[in-house]
Amino acid sequence: MCLAAIKNKIVDSISVGGVYHILESANIKPWKIRYYLHSKEKYEDYETYSAKIKAINFLYSNAAELLNQNVLIYSSDEMTGIQALERESPGKLPLPGMCPKEEFNYIRHGTTSLIGFFCVQTGKVVEPFLKQTRTSEDFVEALSQVLALNPDKEHAFILDNLNIYRSVPLVQYIARKIGFKGDLGAEHQRGILKNQESRVKFLTDPSHSIRFYFVPIHCSWMNQIEIWFGLLNRQLIRHNRFKSLEDLELLIREYVTQHNELFAHPYKWSYNSVPTVEKISAEERLKGTG
Repeated sequence: MCLAAIKNKIVDSISVGGVYHILESANIKPWKIRYYLHSKEKYEDYETYSAKIKAINFLYSNAAELLNQNVLIYSSDEMTGIQALERESPGKLPLPGMCPKEEFNYIRHGTTSLIGFFCVQTGKVVEPFLKQTRTSEDFVEALSQVLALNPDKEHAFILDNLNIYRSVPLVQYIARKIGFKGDLGAEHQRGILKNQESRVKFLTDPSHSIRFYFVPIHCSWMNQIEIWFGLLNRQLIRHNRFKSLEDLELLIREYVTQHNELFAHPYKWSYNSVPTVEKISAEERLKGTG
């Protein structure tokens, strides 16, 4: 850094200590890196971004009232590649001044994927759909199990932007469930099934008894099930030992049962709104500020 400053004629000469004091006084730490995701939707299509945020916040803030109106709200997502790992040797218990120890080497017993549905109004999780794949057909099958629990109620699902949540099989299934009589068209050709954009428009139709709300791109933090996934990972998966894939899936189901019986509660949501469009200028959007 000293040589670079001299070479670029920023200074005639400078020591390592001099560079340190300059950075220290400005509280700049170039050796530390934090990653982030730039939301193109936020800065390139702010109106759409704002509308999605406000719609999902409306569901969260009015969840109890909507339940009284016969509307169930589910936050849904999937955990893929959950590994059934077994350590080669037993772990060591904690001692005074020493943390527990885990064997470094492990045995792989395969992976599973979880499609989860978190009820925003109760904090309970529907029995997880566990399978080694996560295709659009898998999601439709998982969704059908959720809808079968309360066939007389309306349903709102909060999802991210994975392609299985806007697939042709999903649109065809929803059309059957809501009794849609119109022409769905054909994939890649015409109508509702033509492309993802046309399918999303159908799935998000507010007049449907089963409707979907997609979080903005790179805004998975808007999806409450991510909070529960974090608990599942920290409390069960990360430091556990699984003798088989069946053992892993059994423990996940037991964890869900325990959660629903003892710990389930609606989450308090504190993200109230987004700035109005007028408060962020076009220049600020391009710079990624605001």
